[in-house]
Amino acid sequence: MAERSLPSVGVSPIDAYGENITRPLGYFESTTVTNDMQPVKIVGAQAGGNNALGMAWYADANFSGVMTATFLYGCGTWVNLATTFDGAATYGVVAAQDNGIYATTLTESATTNLVYGMRAECITAATVKGVYAFSLNAPAATTATNRAIFYSDNVESVGYAVTNRSTQAGSLAIAYINGSGRTEVYYVNLYVA
Repeated sequence: MAERSLPSVGVSPIDAYGENITRPLGYFESTTVTNDMQPVKIVGAQAGGNNALGMAWYADANFSGVMTATFLYGCGTWVNLATTFDGAATYGVVAAQDNGIYATTLTESATTNLVYGMRAECITAATVKGVYAFSLNAPAATTATNRAIFYSDNVESVGYAVTNRSTQAGSLAIAYINGSGRTEVYYVNLYVA
């Protein structure tokens, strides 16, 4: 893995996709990544299981002052597919991020909930316009329109059940659409056994 020296003050390098890149601290680039190799890998180990900040890594993004951008991100991951990219012949998934939990037989797991996606939290006493767990954006101009919110390899992954529920138990605000000529909340009806 090669480490590129820091650019001079005021210089914003251009990456392979024409994006301006400002690198005020460190920048690492590996152009010879082989199968199942990671340019950067962090491994942590702990006995006793007492860590609520992040076992492998933890990051704080601290903002102050007046927000001048449309979006602020604590961290970001992009997969950039070149025009020469060709998908798998029969089946393939490209994902910006992969999270998971691997566990074989556990000594005691009856009281443990495994969340293999992510735990999202919003702790604030401020009055804001809205609070959401996710923000989705697949521009209408793209040909790759979302077929569904979730892609699942099996019915178990989405909690599918054959039984139709008949006792209505309210509704769930599933999405607030702010675009495509719409600015409203959409609901799905909920049922219990």
